[in-house]
Amino acid sequence: MVQYKLYYFGGRGLGEVIRQLFALAAVDFEDIRVTQEQWPALKPKMPFGNLPVLEVDGQQIPQSQAIARYVARKYGYAGKTPYEEAIVDALADQYKDFYVEIKNFYYPAMGLAKGDVESAKKNILIPARDRFLGYMTNFLKKSNTGYLVGNDLTYADLILAEHVFSIRTVFPEYTNGFPEVEEHYRKVTSVPKLKKWLDERPKTRMPFGQMPVLEVDGEQIPQSLAITRYLARKYGFAGKTPYEEAIVDALADQYKDFYVEIKSYYYPAMGLAEGDVVCAIALPFFSSVLNV
Repeated sequence: MVQYKLYYFGGRGLGEVIRQLFALAAVDFEDIRVTQEQWPALKPKMPFGNLPVLEVDGQQIPQSQAIARYVARKYGYAGKTPYEEAIVDALADQYKDFYVEIKNFYYPAMGLAKGDVESAKKNILIPARDRFLGYMTNFLKKSNTGYLVGNDLTYADLILAEHVFSIRTVFPEYTNGFPEVEEHYRKVTSVPKLKKWLDERPKTRMPFGQMPVLEVDGEQIPQSLAITRYLARKYGFAGKTPYEEAIVDALADQYKDFYVEIKSYYYPAMGLAEGDVVCAIALPFFSSVLNV
């Protein structure tokens, strides 16, 4: 019997569609949810230094899309003909392109980076959404089954439904004006085996749905800088005068601004997201030097 171990962090993110595929196939797998404390020691053992990674009888498969395709093809969720398989892959790849377009909205909106969420929603997310959901609507209108491709559920359907769920947590009216996409979401999430997984899967119970969180006598404090300031002030490491405290705070805030600037490099480099590490450094450099 094949033994599967899926390594990913505690959230849904890039690991959720893979988990859903195993649930639909009724295949047991070890759902290893890596903590931030465990990750530095585990990172060098991963093929590309990032997660998710699926271990199949000791052999590692990296990259979320490669894993999803592998599991989908093995258990019948990748399309029923070579043509259907190609279209399902194309839809998955199109989503990945779309995700790159909206990351400057998505990261701040999900609390993973600092940024102007409302401005990013207006100028980045909505134009990209209109294109992407427009493409998905075209496929759904051609379908006689309510699925994106063919007569049966595929991993492309899971990708779209998971995307809708995630964005709706911060933008509830996201699918307004796209009735076919809304109906698709209802159809996919009503599939009995998937619904069971969605109802029973481990859920994050944090104030803003993210880490770190400090619990003090049962009361939770979210946000890393807020926690750091709380401890520093409580134990005398925040400055000795109101002026010193203000400058210390300013330096911490300046670091957070800097961190936002480098996140497109930092997340892929640390294995917390997929991306081209070289381009994250080179493209901004050449843009500034060549003024392009």
